[in-house]
Amino acid sequence: AAAYLSLTHPESERGKFERKAIKEFIDLLDGLDRFVQQDGSVRFIAGEHAEESPRKAISDLERIISLCTKGSECEYSAEIVSLAPKTYIVLVLRANAIYTLMSLLGASGAGDGDAECANEVAHVAAKCLIILTSRNVALRTLFAAFESLVTLLASRIESLSQAFAANEGLAPLEYELKFLHDITLLIVAVCRGCESNKVKFVRSKGSIDSIIYCIKALLVVMESVEENQQQVYIDLAEKACDSSCKCIVVLCKFEESRDAGPSVGGMAVSSSHDHAQEFHRSGVVPLLIKVTRYSQSKESLSLASTSMAAIRVLAINDEVVQAFVAGGALETTRLALSIYGDNPTLVSVALGVVRNICGNDEIKTTLTGDGTLQEVLICMRKHLSVATIQEHGCGTLAAMALRKASNACTIASLDGARDILNAMRKHESNVLVQRQGSLACRNIISRSPQLRDTFMDLGSEEVLRKAGRFQGSVDEAYSALRDLGCQVGMVKFDETGKQVKLQMFGDKKAAFNPSFKESKDIQDRISAKANQSC
Repeated sequence: AAAYLSLTHPESERGKFERKAIKEFIDLLDGLDRFVQQDGSVRFIAGEHAEESPRKAISDLERIISLCTKGSECEYSAEIVSLAPKTYIVLVLRANAIYTLMSLLGASGAGDGDAECANEVAHVAAKCLIILTSRNVALRTLFAAFESLVTLLASRIESLSQAFAANEGLAPLEYELKFLHDITLLIVAVCRGCESNKVKFVRSKGSIDSIIYCIKALLVVMESVEENQQQVYIDLAEKACDSSCKCIVVLCKFEESRDAGPSVGGMAVSSSHDHAQEFHRSGVVPLLIKVTRYSQSKESLSLASTSMAAIRVLAINDEVVQAFVAGGALETTRLALSIYGDNPTLVSVALGVVRNICGNDEIKTTLTGDGTLQEVLICMRKHLSVATIQEHGCGTLAAMALRKASNACTIASLDGARDILNAMRKHESNVLVQRQGSLACRNIISRSPQLRDTFMDLGSEEVLRKAGRFQGSVDEAYSALRDLGCQVGMVKFDETGKQVKLQMFGDKKAAFNPSFKESKDIQDRISAKANQSC
């Protein structure tokens, strides 16, 4: 937090450079305040060379972006003297300049005849805020211009639709696509890891609808433009659509962050479930499936991964899962696993989708017989060294086997038991893999005891005992060992690593008299105590 302080001698070459650079930066920040009125509105004076023109604001903002990303340096007496980007970012925090930057998001329409420059001020301000809020948690927490952000997003969607319908050439459409990309990236930057910001954004009127309309508009561009003629349109639209889908992922994904957001009884409460429900009610499900199909047909794997990640975070309950299945999510997911099985990022996301969909008992039985289970196991074998794939793979098998003995037998018949144990052996220190692997073993064995020998022959006891060393997987490992028929107990270690005997309930006879005996002198004892108190 003290990165803005200059600890060098004020008369030294380095000291002079640092103080001069800091003063110039503070002057830049103060200069931006000239454009913001007392009521928070933005006002420019026409004229390219005017000190309060929109072009001057753009120039100052671009300079701030450069300093906050690259820092500054100068050569004195053959010595390179520099200030790191962190110094400038902390100066923004100390000067409360983020409030000026948030006000500049509303610069559109304030240009006094130079509307294009005014729009660009808002655009560059958004770029600046992306850098600041993504690199500094305190600045992210201070961000409050959610209504301005939603308004800006809605206005640029309208401008994109108008530019596309007018067919006036590449430049206007290119500008709008880049603008939308940066706005949605700003939403991701201010909401990622900040629960309170997620809630504030979603509560802003029209926020969810704006994101959905943005994806719809971008999909129109991607599907309408001929690939061979204007590939640049498609690439820009796909980037903007990718960042729009990331907005859904960030808003609907549970994150353990410094900013815990709302709490109940002192416990942090995540808004991810409520946000997922809001997106579902707003009709995003068929749109995401459409984006996934498009991205797979065009082999745009980055967009396919992000759209499927959005599907995964939304698949939180049976209602949403059935909506995705009805829309064809099973087919697109199986296609991702079979055709793009060499891409670990896409495979990881696709397995996460399958894992969540397996929360429905009927659908997970379908998945064991339509080829999806086989694709899951193939991907686990192909990407044995990728921990996230092994975690999602084991989690999927655990979900498939839960309460379904027939599914457990199918998994075992395809050598799934070996794949689970191989994953646990390969990632011995990964608690998430150990937990999901232990859970998969337990769920398969508990309803199908005839499979115990299969697991024992594969060395499952040793693997599960190692999994029991971790606090995050000890309960699952204990349950699996118990269902395997192994002798197992709980042990406890103190801070020095010394084993401490852990007394289980029922191990020791209770030290109390189980029978009731009436006391003959109870009244005398009560009277004596009463007299003593007097």
